[in-house]
Amino acid sequence: MPMRLRQEIQKLPWGIELMAAEQEIESPCIGVCSIDDATGFCQGCYRTLDEIQQWWDMDNAAKAAVVKAAEEREAAVFD
Repeated sequence: MPMRLRQEIQKLPWGIELMAAEQEIESPCIGVCSIDDATGFCQGCYRTLDEIQQWWDMDNAAKAAVVKAAEEREAAVFD
């Protein structure tokens, strides 16, 4: 969103709610950082090493895709 438009939105009463929707997606890391040699996934968050390394450079859309993929990987392990 262009900076000027963002500043105008923040002036509106509902701007705070709109801006809250753009908050950064948090890392799914739970502090159990160990890559499984067989799958290549972290045993704590089910991300790949590349996904973990690139996390802080990703935009929210990419982060959301990684979180979804990790959730699907975790579900497959426990099916």
